[in-house]
Amino acid sequence: MDAVLKSVSLGFLLRSLVAGSFFVLSYLSATDGIGAIITGQSSITELNAIQLALLSGITMYVLHRSLIYPFFEQFFNCAAVESLRNRKPLISDATISTLKFQWELSSLKGKEHQEYAKHVTVWADYIHLQYVSGECIFAGALVCAIVVPSASPLNLPMLILAIIFIIAALTSDWRLHRVREVLKSAT
Repeated sequence: MDAVLKSVSLGFLLRSLVAGSFFVLSYLSATDGIGAIITGQSSITELNAIQLALLSGITMYVLHRSLIYPFFEQFFNCAAVESLRNRKPLISDATISTLKFQWELSSLKGKEHQEYAKHVTVWADYIHLQYVSGECIFAGALVCAIVVPSASPLNLPMLILAIIFIIAALTSDWRLHRVREVLKSAT
C-alpha cells in the first residue's frame, strides 16, 4: 500500500479532481439542472462536490487505465491502424521535427531520450485526462439514472462535451503514437 501511496503525485490528484468535476457536473445537471448549478442552488455542497469529484476522478482513472485503455492500446498498436496512421498521421513531419528540436533544446547534451520521455509522458497525461473527463460525464449520467430514476440523465450539452473529449483524446493519442513511431525510427 505504501508503494501505491508514494506513486500518487499531486499532478495525478489534480487531474483526477478536474476529471471528477465532470462527473459531478453531469450528475447535478441531470438531477438539479444547469441553472441550479450556476446559481448555487444545487443539492450538493461545495465540500461534498470536491470530495465526490476527487473520488470519482480517481476511480475513473483507475478503471480507465486497467479496464478501458487496454482496448485502445490494442486498437492503436494493431498493424492495420499503424499502416493507416502512416498514411493519415494527423501530424506533419515538420511538426514532429519542430517538437524534436524544441525538446532537444530543453535537454542537456546526451539526455535527449530522457527529455523525449518526459514530454511524451506529459502529452499522454493530457490524453488520459481527456479520456477520463469524457468517461466521467458518462459515469455521472449513469449513476444519476440508477440513484435518481425520476431524473433525466441524458443532458445534450454534457453528452456533446463527453463526445468532444473522447474525440479530442483519440486524435491526440493518434498523433502521439505517430510521434513515437517517427522518433523510434530516427534512433
